[in-house]
Amino acid sequence: MGKQQDPTTPKSPFTRRRLVGKSARGSPLVEARKGQPASPPKSHDKTATAARNAGAQSSKEKTITGHKVTTTASGSAAAAAAPVDATEFGLLVELWSSNSDGCVAEAARARAVAVADAGGAAASPETIRAVAGLLRGAGKRDALRVLAALAGHAANRGALVDAGAIEIFVEALDRSDTNAARERAAWALGALTDGSSRKRVGQAAIPALVTPLLRSESSDQLQFQCAAALWRLGFDCDENRERIALAGASKPLIALRRTGSGQCQAAAKGALCNLTPHVRSRRILADALGLDNAKPTKFDVDSAIVTPRPLFA
Repeated sequence: MGKQQDPTTPKSPFTRRRLVGKSARGSPLVEARKGQPASPPKSHDKTATAARNAGAQSSKEKTITGHKVTTTASGSAAAAAAPVDATEFGLLVELWSSNSDGCVAEAARARAVAVADAGGAAASPETIRAVAGLLRGAGKRDALRVLAALAGHAANRGALVDAGAIEIFVEALDRSDTNAARERAAWALGALTDGSSRKRVGQAAIPALVTPLLRSESSDQLQFQCAAALWRLGFDCDENRERIALAGASKPLIALRRTGSGQCQAAAKGALCNLTPHVRSRRILADALGLDNAKPTKFDVDSAIVTPRPLFA
């Protein structure tokens, strides 16, 4: 109880197995309807042929929030998207962003989204900047989906931060019109907290991560991802602990700890316990918990978090 809570990485909203006719349980994404391979017009262009071989077709699926999102399927051949290396992924993004052939660009976009749904890929800084540039086009939602998935690879995170991904994900968390997009943005912000980026992410993202905890329309998965990101941001970082406490996170995290789902309670507990090593944050948290002690000890506050009082005690 005396130690801060070491954060665990929540399961990615992207990584899942594509199952035909069975539910992909445990994932924020649920099975896509079975689709047939797309049949673009024949072309003798080798690049177009390579893109066509990705052969993906858009189909509708639902997240656990009930919101429909568009993903891709290519029959049994794409039951699980094959991994790609940085060079192949860079070619997909280059073809996607090209306006020279709409059919090729669409096939490349579908393949890139399938790669994202399968857990993303390693990417060069140039490719990451190109994906960020696609946010200005008509495929903004898919570009955000792919960009967030890239955060799942540690080698990509420095380039993502340099490409302005923190600000992109914060804006998505604030303004996206679906819980599914917000879930991905919150998860990506948590993934970017490694090492030297933790303070930078905290400075930009903490208020945006607290807001969904205050909204009744936020999905359980969105609240979990936000609480988990706050847990990671507060780990071994006094500046972020103070930012979290001053942003008003204490009361919604306490409510989540008392009445949330199992995963939300665990993430809220971790986020709250990581505030207690910092004196000012501990006092703010003690007030929110209703502790009478003018100078609450870390043990007192940790005890109240680990064994929460009934809501109407």
